[in-house]
Parts: sequence; C-alpha cells; structure tokens
Amino acid sequence: MIVLLKISWLIASPTLKYRHEIDARLHRYQVPNDPGVYHGVGKEKDPQQTRQTQRLDKAINPLELILRTLRHYRIIAEYWPFTLKEFGVTRELAVVLRDASIAHSKAATSAKFLHPDISNRNIMFKRNAAGTVEGYLIDWDLSLDLTLAYDQSTEVQPERMGTWQFLSIRSVQMNETGKPLTQDRIDDVESVYHLMLWMALRYTAHELKSTALTYMLGENFDPIDKDPHVRRSNMESGVLNAVHRSSICL
Repeated sequence: MIVLLKISWLIASPTLKYRHEIDARLHRYQVPNDPGVYHGVGKEKDPQQTRQTQRLDKAINPLELILRTLRHYRIIAEYWPFTLKEFGVTRELAVVLRDASIAHSKAATSAKFLHPDISNRNIMFKRNAAGTVEGYLIDWDLSLDLTLAYDQSTEVQPERMGTWQFLSIRSVQMNETGKPLTQDRIDDVESVYHLMLWMALRYTAHELKSTALTYMLGENFDPIDKDPHVRRSNMESGVLNAVHRSSICL
C-alpha cells in the first residue's frame, strides 16, 4: 500500500473537525470505500501553527477584516492512483460516480457528515486485479457536521463551498437574507448529475466540434453571471443551450 503525507492549512472554525476525526466517524458507521486517513496531527493552540490570511487593501476593505484563520495540519492518507478523467470506458465513469454517491449518502444519513464539494477533483478511483474499478470520495476536510444545528445565520464556513460548475440550482440562489442557502444532501445529489454531464462532454466521444463544445460548456456550466433559472430550465427540458440557438438533448 502506498500512502501520502499531506501538509496543509485548514480553516479554523468551531464547526469544522479535523480530517482524522471525520474519517474515524465515517469508518465507525461503515461508510463504503472509506477515504483512508490513518493519522492526523493539528496544533491549533500553538501560535506558530496558526496564521491569518493576508489583509485586503484598505481601499476595498476599510475595516481591515481578516479573511480567514488557518491552522497547520498533517495527515497520512492512502494514495489513490487514478483521477476521474482517467476512466477507460463510460461504464467505468458511471461506476466510479455511483460508488462516490453511495459513500456520500451513507456519510450524510449515518455518520452525519455532508461532503460540501462534489467535483471532478474530489472523486478518484483504483483498479482491482480483476480489472474492475472502485470509486472514492476524497477530501472531507470541509465537511459539515450534521449533528450541529445550522440555520441561515450560522457561520459554518467563510464562504459558500463547492465548485461552481457543479453547484445545485438552489445553492446558487440567495434567500431573503441575501445569503446563500444552507447546503443539504439533495443539493449534492444534483451536483453528481451536473458532474456526470460535464465529464461526458469533456472526456467522451461525441459529434460536437471544438467551437461548439467550448460554447456549450461556457454557456451551461462556467459563467457566474448567468441566471440560475437557465440551468433549471435545462434540467427540466433535458436540453442544453448550444451554438446558434441549437440544442442537444440529454
């Protein structure tokens, strides 16, 4: 077995647990395809092991607010050899996403941890001797502890978590307070759908030309200034916006 030593700076927050504590609970509740963290060390009370992010320029931040307080953290984790884009055939992509989805669901319903970022960077896989693949949902560092009581005023994290291209429609909309809605498990289920569609467009064979593909990815996934209702209508109709008002059925 190959393991990695990962050294990072984690966000210091009373609502965020250390990664090895998260993994211990995932293992205790038998979450399938455990992400494999074997040891972790963090020293949050040592001033030499904490730091604050650089202050913003006074012109745009007159109160000189600190963006984040970070704590130094080290873990030993199992090494996963393949990233999501390294699947061989589309069936392997589907199996890996299925495995990650099962782990996500079990973690949320049994271990009470919600992974906040379903994305192509956070799902990896390995190949067994028989040639089959197993998918793993990794990087649980910013997971929401669902045993805590959250409401829209709770500062769970400094900003909305997740990868923009795969965020659910609901999570990119503001509520009456002007803040993003609190993320839940169903939002991440929708994120798996967006991720599968994005991966199919990026890494599988189809008839789209490069120009059309670039436009479609930009129009439907990338820009932050798009009305979320556009993505909603695409999901309801099963049709993606494409070049020259043409469309592609999902």
